[in-house]
Amino acid sequence: MGGHFLQLRDQGCQGAWKIFTRAREVCQSAPPADKAEDSLSVALSIASGREDAMETWGKSIALAGCVQTDNLLQADIIVGEGIPQEELLRMSGRGNSPTIINGGNETASPCRVLGDLLALTRKYGHDADRIDRIRISWLGNASGEFAGLADSWLESCLCFRHEFFMSFPPGGELRSGLLDFAMSAGGKIFLSHDPEVAVDGAHGVVLVPWRADDSSLSPRHPLLMEGAVREKARSELGEALLFSFLPDVNPTAWEEERRTCLIACQAALLEYMAALRKRSAA
Repeated sequence: MGGHFLQLRDQGCQGAWKIFTRAREVCQSAPPADKAEDSLSVALSIASGREDAMETWGKSIALAGCVQTDNLLQADIIVGEGIPQEELLRMSGRGNSPTIINGGNETASPCRVLGDLLALTRKYGHDADRIDRIRISWLGNASGEFAGLADSWLESCLCFRHEFFMSFPPGGELRSGLLDFAMSAGGKIFLSHDPEVAVDGAHGVVLVPWRADDSSLSPRHPLLMEGAVREKARSELGEALLFSFLPDVNPTAWEEERRTCLIACQAALLEYMAALRKRSAA
């Protein structure tokens, strides 16, 4: 296994499960880890416009028992969020040859997906132990800005074996390479241009902007047109199980739950990568 965490499968599906299981423990009022004398240092490299990420990662670092530093050259672990993949890879050759964690970029958003999956399973309580029975739906563009998020959900359905239904506009399809791999590996993936089909039977719905091409008669997000599909999702799932990335969403108790789960998953990931780094150095 590699020494970095740039995408969900970098530590294998077994590693993803370990991180997820530990995150569930952290959410169950696990006390912050004590900072030991050999605590590893973590530096943050956060792109502009993601100021909230500084706060969430700061809380995750404290929960993991690590020490935050501003010195990228001396850090044991560097977390990059909104940083291009090429720059993340260049960071791995700096200073102490740090471990690199991708907090989310155009290539992958593994932490966000882990956090939302944790929020969903916590909502279902004991059913969380059977994630393979859960159906997650995606509505919106799976290319461009949200391609990394879509790819990470594809990887999630491989590691955790849940169903993944997707509806996107013509021209907004997934990148073919990972999709072909996921389907050939037995991923339970279903594709459609009809959002209503994707919503049926879902336990949770991921909403991203729907950017159809110029030839489309419906250039706006279908959930914002008459609200029919959004109301359908709400009536079947309840507002709490909508994972929205739309700009018009106001903060709710559910958004706070998503944030809590994200912090727990980031903390569990930091613990896992710190332990891996210490074993490699031993």
